[in-house]
Amino acid sequence: MGVSPSAVSRYIHGSLAPSPNTLCKLYYSVDEKTRTKIAEELTLILWRFLRNVLEDAIKENIDITSILEEIADYISLQLSKLMHKK
Repeated sequence: MGVSPSAVSRYIHGSLAPSPNTLCKLYYSVDEKTRTKIAEELTLILWRFLRNVLEDAIKENIDITSILEEIADYISLQLSKLMHKK
């Protein structure tokens, strides 16, 4: 995958984040069961993040409609990219 062992160690310990391209390579290098677990965990992480962003926006009386539209567009774009990388 073009990643050094030290980079992998830093990914595991959280001191370095892999690029989106490297994440895709890692994702497709594991079996289907592991990919499902990764997708489930990422969904939970994303949901927690979105919930916090939306709660903050509501507290500050910010119209969340545009935020939700941007999020939906971004997710659609990313899913489309992932589907075409296989």
